[in-house]
Amino acid sequence: MENLANNYFFTYTMKRLIKLYVRKPFLLDLTIALFLIPLFCHFIVALHTQKTLTELIAMRAYRIAMAMSYCCGLVAMLYIRCVNRWLDKRYGIDDHWEQRALMQLKWNVLPPLIFIVAIVSVYFAYHGESIFSRGYLRRDIFWVGAAVVMLVMTYYLQSEHRYFLKKQQELYEYNRLNSQTAVHELPSAENPAATPAIIKVVLPERRREGLCISLDDVAVVDRHNNRTTVSTWDGRRFEWPMPSRQMKELVTQHGFTWLGQHYALVHAAVEANEGVGEKGRRLLLKCGIEVNDAKQVFRQKRNGQERTFIIFHKNIAREVGEWYENGVMNKKRPPRHRDGLNG
Repeated sequence: MENLANNYFFTYTMKRLIKLYVRKPFLLDLTIALFLIPLFCHFIVALHTQKTLTELIAMRAYRIAMAMSYCCGLVAMLYIRCVNRWLDKRYGIDDHWEQRALMQLKWNVLPPLIFIVAIVSVYFAYHGESIFSRGYLRRDIFWVGAAVVMLVMTYYLQSEHRYFLKKQQELYEYNRLNSQTAVHELPSAENPAATPAIIKVVLPERRREGLCISLDDVAVVDRHNNRTTVSTWDGRRFEWPMPSRQMKELVTQHGFTWLGQHYALVHAAVEANEGVGEKGRRLLLKCGIEVNDAKQVFRQKRNGQERTFIIFHKNIAREVGEWYENGVMNKKRPPRHRDGLNG
């Protein structure tokens, strides 16, 4: 019984610690920077010596090697953290895992290794030695490579746990909205005889109160940071707490097209398609449509009105251009109240 109690306490403590690191990402950075990197640097520097820690600290060469190793480890940690965030935005967690794994190897493992080997080579050359004669590439590089891979996996697992935590929160809100007996329905100018898809949304500042709107009232669907925001034709914005896979299937069935992984649009929501930068594209949204601020969102005044653009990278610019051109001749008319918005 005592062993079971100890195992339960250990498991419970580890779960709480993992959740803390997921909710407070900076704590993981501090743990790595203040504890794990110094321990690993000491391990590498003192790997081939029999001296005690007290004797090593008294040696100037040890302190210089430790400072150099710590700076390399800190730079590698910051680089891996930044690249991991970039990969999260570009590939996500549960989509394109093959590309994600390849990009992890290409951008998160090889560059830090090359950087560390280059710095160590310069350090040895400064002291009149060669990295080959010291045996660094035969013995130490294995431990450095293993440390880099473990650092990459640590940040990836943190991102994965954060993703699943937000997914659980989204599913909880979705089930809570579906279980509400009274959900307020916003007025719509749609034909009452028609049966459009009704979605349950919430206002960001009033998350406890669900609202029902027609999917035909939605012009843009925005998926960022594991949250879905819908923008209506009359400038309203709501959060839509529906599991991402079901949400994407539903909006695709109702005429939306996903351009990249963040935005789904209908042709009627776009007024113009313009080139920008090095073969990128930007779509000008109809007047009255408001979307959340994001890296892809650009606002500019035209004819005295602030207009909103969504910018797309050159990697999908051709796809965006073809989508727009195919929809120009067969653009769906918006509901009657949308014409009133756009004059």
